Amino acid sequence: MSQLQFFLLLWILVGIVLFFWLKRSRSYSIGLPLAYFMGMFLIHFPGASIYLIPSYRNYNPESIKTGFALATYGMLMFFVGVFVMTKLDIARTARVRRREQAQVVAPSYISKLGWNCLLVGLLISLVVLPRLGSVATLVSLVSGVAGLTVVGICLGIWGALLQTDKKKLRLWVLATLMLPLVTLASSAFVSYGTNLLIVVMGFLLLRTRTGPMRLLGLLVAFYLGLSFFVTYMRDRTDIRTAIWYENAEYNERFGLIADLFTSFEFFDSENPRHLLTIDERLNQNWLVGASISYLGNGRDFANGETLWFSVIGLIPRVLWPDKPSVGGGGDIVTSYTGIQFAQGTSVGAGQVLEFYVNFGRAGVTIGFLLLGLLIKFFDSQAARALASNNFRQFIVWVLAGLGFLQAGGNLVEVTTSVVAGIASGLAISVLVRQRAPLQRSAVEFAET
Repeated sequence: MSQLQFFLLLWILVGIVLFFWLKRSRSYSIGLPLAYFMGMFLIHFPGASIYLIPSYRNYNPESIKTGFALATYGMLMFFVGVFVMTKLDIARTARVRRREQAQVVAPSYISKLGWNCLLVGLLISLVVLPRLGSVATLVSLVSGVAGLTVVGICLGIWGALLQTDKKKLRLWVLATLMLPLVTLASSAFVSYGTNLLIVVMGFLLLRTRTGPMRLLGLLVAFYLGLSFFVTYMRDRTDIRTAIWYENAEYNERFGLIADLFTSFEFFDSENPRHLLTIDERLNQNWLVGASISYLGNGRDFANGETLWFSVIGLIPRVLWPDKPSVGGGGDIVTSYTGIQFAQGTSVGAGQVLEFYVNFGRAGVTIGFLLLGLLIKFFDSQAARALASNNFRQFIVWVLAGLGFLQAGGNLVEVTTSVVAGIASGLAISVLVRQRAPLQRSAVEFAET
């Protein structure tokens, strides 16, 4: 077994262990750690795996292997953080469960609240955000509210599980599958919708039985997801031109999206264009490997500079007009890899690269350990709020937790998204009834 094969197998094993650990441990979870792991998986695993194909070479294979090795190490540190926080949370969960009332909110109320949150989230995504322009602070706050689509679907799924209503459950799952298409139609970006889809599917999988057929279904879904991605990348320029520059109406936008399915391409490992698409868009390893090589030649590390950017990025320019530019992901990548990108090209630094360029392997160790602790903490708080029928807190913790799920973004985007999620959640939560109608004895997380 080659080193690359070993690392690939390690990712699969850790993913399986993480899933069953969250599912079977006595700690609360709505699946945020699993969603972050999947985000990391999507931008590191496919790009590394295609280098097992002997005939395919695009970037330097050694650079890919080096970058993937560091990403694997970061992922392991993340798992340690999740494991530690889960252990700390189990004792607290036991105490909380003893205090909780053995009653739950009427499922009809939960479903109604879910629909309301979903509709508000869709309204923000499809109508409000496209018309906000470039007011960064306002866009950040409103984007946090758009996360209500996830809150709504999770509540809808929860209500359906409590009622053991499989028909309603299927409807909510169908709504989940539409999330990437919603964000594609509203902003021409499919990644954010995919992250939301992963969150909801993690929430569902942790609360339902996991049999062989469901696992097989996940493998099929992953293959279809890769197929949709290469098809989308084929037509991405036309879609973005229509949405960004021609301000196309929604009927035209959905028409372009429908064309993706009428000319759908299934992923083919022997298709050079498909492999190149995966390599260029789902292979953060080459940037990490390039950074290791670039800084290894005696160049200076950032020594916390980009971490400072993530702090001052929280201060709105309306309060600090002379705030220095914190730089985007592309600026960080160019500064610490030496790679130049075409003007206007969107390049995310990713947490592996950003932690490394600040303090080397120690930065990756501490950074991912803290991420694991923080994400699991927000995850537990959200799940505990749901289990105790505190929907106000559930909204706040979920909207804030979604901000962490940007494995391919830079840290300033993560911190601003988390804070915006907290602010948005607090604003929305005042509209939610403080005491919801209770109906019957609760069961531990429903299983269908």
